Amino acid sequence: MIKAIIFDIDGVLADSFEANHKFYNKLIKLLGYKKILTKRDFRKHFFKPLKGLLKDTINASDELIEQSIELAKSIKRFKTKIPKDSVKVLKILSRKYKLALVTNRIVLGLKDYFYQSRVNPKLFKTVITVEDVKNHKPDPEALLLVCKRLKIKPSEAIYIGDALSDWVAARASGMNFILYGRENVKGVALKAKNFKNLLTVINNF
Repeated sequence: MIKAIIFDIDGVLADSFEANHKFYNKLIKLLGYKKILTKRDFRKHFFKPLKGLLKDTINASDELIEQSIELAKSIKRFKTKIPKDSVKVLKILSRKYKLALVTNRIVLGLKDYFYQSRVNPKLFKTVITVEDVKNHKPDPEALLLVCKRLKIKPSEAIYIGDALSDWVAARASGMNFILYGRENVKGVALKAKNFKNLLTVINNF
């Protein structure tokens, strides 16, 4: 029996690729890095937490990474697209299931999502950010932690993600998984292209 629905934010509850791309290029410019990361290159690393993104794209040192976290707080957030029907579907699901968030965002980014979407944070029983775990997706640590907080078994939850790393984490934790969006991940059985479709998939689970 499914008791909880766990959501990723970027790529699922927020169509944030464009906003995050602009934000990241603004950040590395402030760090003194002159080269702009193209959308094509950014897409390869989009799912990573900020620290991993900085290491893998500009080979940032630990000192530069710590500096970037402080700089990030000073950058005005770019407008994020909120998927159609997402807020409505969250409200509907919250009547039957425990809802939670597992995201590679830092707390600042989490607050930005709630501000831009106008979603009531109280809809979610718990939230796991990148700052709550040592090992990030595709490691299952965050998904196991959210189950511990919700006092459920991984098999009693569905994780909604948009990337291979989300599926790998769900599979490693023993959690059910639905792939959201128009990307394909080999081996994933359940998919939803939009939130109206997602509600149907969950109701038929």
